[in-house]
Amino acid sequence: KISYLLTYPMSGTTYAMDMIKDSTNMAIATNYEVYRSYRDEENDPRPICMDYTNLIPEEQTKEGYGFPFWTMSYKSGKIPTNHVVTLSHCDGYCLTPCTPSEYIHTESSFEESCRTVLYHERKSSSSSSSSSENKENNNKEHNEHLQEIDLQSVITPKNAIDSILHLIRDPFSNIVSRYHQYLIVQELEQGLHNSKESFHEWCRDMDTNQTLIELEEEKSKHYFSSEIRSMFRKVPCHAEFVKYISWHNHVVEMSWIDNYKSLPIYFEDFANVARREDVAKEIAEFVGYEVVNLNLPSFFGGKMYRDQFYNREQINAVTELLKLMSFSQTWDMLERYFDDL
Repeated sequence: KISYLLTYPMSGTTYAMDMIKDSTNMAIATNYEVYRSYRDEENDPRPICMDYTNLIPEEQTKEGYGFPFWTMSYKSGKIPTNHVVTLSHCDGYCLTPCTPSEYIHTESSFEESCRTVLYHERKSSSSSSSSSENKENNNKEHNEHLQEIDLQSVITPKNAIDSILHLIRDPFSNIVSRYHQYLIVQELEQGLHNSKESFHEWCRDMDTNQTLIELEEEKSKHYFSSEIRSMFRKVPCHAEFVKYISWHNHVVEMSWIDNYKSLPIYFEDFANVARREDVAKEIAEFVGYEVVNLNLPSFFGGKMYRDQFYNREQINAVTELLKLMSFSQTWDMLERYFDDL
């Protein structure tokens, strides 16, 4: 069975995966071929399960189903016999510019996105040229087997899923780290843009983009109450906070509707040596692994950005929005980030 490590982007994914591997010496898996996947001799990723037809209901076609890939831990770790911890970001976290129709999900569409495995189908590229000038280059491309790469997806059968490890990070810091991710994607120099002023300029660009505003006004009335929509203007990067809370609500919803067992894990606990050892033990017990090593790697990513990047009025506005949009169970998990307000 699969135990998903569900992580909202920029919330400590890499450290969580390393901690689980190092503390248990168990191989772990990923829904994403491009992220740390193990490659065989032919440079192909290796699925965790080759024969899964018995997991698919008889009335459904076998086409379109598949399994996650082993990460590089496959080379050095033990192969689990009970649960395979598998990374998934699910969906609903697109970076700006994106509209509500791109990140709002129903319970079922979100749950399926968590089971979606992404990989690249390689096709031999072919090009022809009659000119002698290009002939040498064309031959070189053919000999080196340069390939076109198309993104493909398969769905892991639902009854292969058993439980969820739910990674959570302080929302204020998570959104600032998403801004840092945006800088990387846009190939912008972080040293020149990594400031409170630059962050809020990004927020203003997002919040005042007329095309996005028009699309949001058209769509959001079907997704959000008027009370929630009225709060948007007070919250910098309001779409980012909506994505954040909607994503975590959906993970909580999965434990209700699909009866998945769930264990919350907090990003900030990685920064404390004693606490991260306890977390490693809790995860191991949850998935049925044995802890074999507590000499865990140091954690250098625990930056807190709330008081550095937001003023009190903004913090209060974000708090009000998240509390209103949260399921009660979601708020119970997030409330630790607002205890001092």
